[in-house]
Amino acid sequence: MKTLIAREKIATHPIYLLITRVPQLSSYEKKKKKKKKKKKKKKKKKKKKKKKKKKEEEEEEEEEKIIANVCKERGKM
Repeated sequence: MKTLIAREKIATHPIYLLITRVPQLSSYEKKKKKKKKKKKKKKKKKKKKKKKKKKEEEEEEEEEKIIANVCKERGKM
């Protein structure tokens, strides 16, 4: 019983709590992490947009080539 009481006293002692406390990030560090995450997300979105634009341009070029080929064939007939 005495050891249990002693453990409770030690566990609730303010100095012990300071020593065993888990270090927490300051608000400044939290803001830094958020900014880094936001920047990464923006970069990913930009890459996706570029890929979509490239695909659309390629499709348009293919359609134009097909139309030009059809026009040439009709002209030959």
